[in-house]
Amino acid sequence: MDYYKKTEDYWNTVFDGISVRLLKSYKSGHEVLDKSLDWMSEDSSVCLDFGSGSGAILAYLAKRKPGKYYGIDVSPSAVDLADRLFAHNDLKTGYFKVGSIESLNEFERNTFDGIILSNILDNLKGSDALDVLNHTHRLLKPNGKLFIKLNPYFDAEVLNQTQKRLAEDFYLEPSGLYLWNKTDQFWINALEKNFTIVEQTKLYFTEDDYNRIFLCTKKS
Repeated sequence: MDYYKKTEDYWNTVFDGISVRLLKSYKSGHEVLDKSLDWMSEDSSVCLDFGSGSGAILAYLAKRKPGKYYGIDVSPSAVDLADRLFAHNDLKTGYFKVGSIESLNEFERNTFDGIILSNILDNLKGSDALDVLNHTHRLLKPNGKLFIKLNPYFDAEVLNQTQKRLAEDFYLEPSGLYLWNKTDQFWINALEKNFTIVEQTKLYFTEDDYNRIFLCTKKS
């Protein structure tokens, strides 16, 4: 996907500089994230992380519960790091590949108990993000679980001063990443078409730095 070539280049640079680490626990150290992963792992042992990055979220799930854990990422460096992370932690059921949205077509309907979309939906073009949600509904088993993590919603006036505006609510960051800047209500409306929102919360890193989290189940 040439449209995301700068995104790929950015993440290759990021993940090339990261060393694998030993995960001493199944816990990440972030209470909200750990509660979300506990919820995901309760009855999910075949999971997909689209935009899997370093593979850390899948690794924490794999340490919680034996299963099959699939990751797809546009960055070859991310996929290499995820492979090495699983190997370094003796986690033998991680399957990572380089791919984009088209890779989701390779899986049959109702394949996964759980799907993770962590900081990916709002880094895509709007049409691509909604396409991923449609794939997610197709790929999840009945009542399957969906974990979504998003950037904060930013004031448009602030973004217009610091980012390059490409279209309404769509920006190009100096890093080369895209930001689709949508409100909580937009995401609630988009999700409720095919999913039941079980919980909506925030994961704080600092007082001013947080991610939005939606925990959902697939509607029949």
